[in-house]
Amino acid sequence: MNESVIKFNINDYVWVKLTDVGRKLLKEHHRLKEHHEKFNKLMESCGEASPPYQPPIEIDGWSKWQMRDLFHQLGGHLKMGFDLPFASNILLEDRRDK
Repeated sequence: MNESVIKFNINDYVWVKLTDVGRKLLKEHHRLKEHHEKFNKLMESCGEASPPYQPPIEIDGWSKWQMRDLFHQLGGHLKMGFDLPFASNILLEDRRDK
C-alpha cells in the first residue's frame, strides 16, 4: 500500500453535517424503534420507558458519530439520485497519535 492510505476503524468517530433529510430520518428511525414490540418489552423488563427522542448535538452544524452507528442509522439512505442525509464531505478524527 502507498503512504496516502489511512487506516480507519469503523468504531472510530467521524463528524458529519446532517441535512434536513437526515434529521427527519433520524427522528423517524427513533419513532419506529420506540414502537418495536421487542424493544418495548425489553425496556419494560428493565423497568424503563423508552427515552424521548434527542437529536444529535450539533456544533457549528457538525455532529459526531461512531462510523458504524452512522452507517446503521443512515447508511441505507445513501442512494444515487436521492437527497443525502448528510453532506458528502465528512471529517475523520485523527487517531494516529493515540
